[in-house]
Amino acid sequence: MPILKAIQILTDSNTSEYSAPGWNTGKSRVVILILLSVIVLFRTIWLNSDAYLKVDWSAALLTDEGFYAHNARNAVLFGTARTDGFNNMLLSPILHALQWTVFRIFGVGMVQARSISVVCSLGVLWLMFAAMRRAFDNRVGWTTVVVLGLDHTNVLYNRLGLMDTPATLPAAAAFYSFVRASSESTARSRWLFLCGLMLCLTVATRNLCLYMLPVPFMAMWLQQRFDAKRNIETAKLNFDLSKDLKKLIFAVVVGVAAYVLVWYVPNRAEIAPTNHYYRVNQVQPHSVMHLMQNVQHAVVGDFRGVAPYLFRHTPVVFVLSLLGLARMFRSRTMINASQWYLG
Repeated sequence: MPILKAIQILTDSNTSEYSAPGWNTGKSRVVILILLSVIVLFRTIWLNSDAYLKVDWSAALLTDEGFYAHNARNAVLFGTARTDGFNNMLLSPILHALQWTVFRIFGVGMVQARSISVVCSLGVLWLMFAAMRRAFDNRVGWTTVVVLGLDHTNVLYNRLGLMDTPATLPAAAAFYSFVRASSESTARSRWLFLCGLMLCLTVATRNLCLYMLPVPFMAMWLQQRFDAKRNIETAKLNFDLSKDLKKLIFAVVVGVAAYVLVWYVPNRAEIAPTNHYYRVNQVQPHSVMHLMQNVQHAVVGDFRGVAPYLFRHTPVVFVLSLLGLARMFRSRTMINASQWYLG
């Protein structure tokens, strides 16, 4: 396959593990430039076109783009962010600040709002490449770039002015920081602190990313538990739970406290009713039966479920991810914390 051949060309070089992979040959340079050009082109061409309707279960994406840019547009055009009862900036202050800055410099428009996602998506690719190359090898790093850069669902969301793509940038930065912490014992405290702060920034940008906060804690715990179970000597463990968990907890506490004091408390009167609506009407099950129905729909049920969506839009990557996760739990060799983080 052409993509697999490109990955092979990129990784068949004599460069060191952390140097620019495959950049010392003319063929590799051509492949890299073509790959990056296609990735950028897919995200920027006809950026003013309507969203692809089948990327979600309804056409609400078009409405959401307008909702999320509402306050920043008001602030630039009318001098005040609040002109009515809908203020999405309260739930995503980071995105609001980015949109306000871009609108002030480049003018108000949906192309400008979508450009934020485009730039963030390219930053995600760079961070994930750097993290995966350091945690595994060059081949895995470039495979990550190909999958994230060319997967059609990812590309389509990277072209929309929604909260999802901007939230993935600090999430990728958190993973990169975690990888650096696992490989650099001398600077571990600094990288763990940055990992915790980036996770808090992710949640502040997209509240639904709250599930990501426990991920690094679980990764460190699983690594130690499974390595100890397989009688792998302690010297090979990447983290010391008794010390490193406290460092990460401190970072999360600082990040949460900063958000609560700087943003939530001053705007609590408006945030609380909005959060209540989203939580009660859109997320929270009202009975045990309702909860069971939600789980069933998410796994094997209707077209709104996460698993059915992934099977329809990216079946190969989704199946490979499930197989890789199953292999991790059956593996008899040491699995590093970065693998548990991704799992």
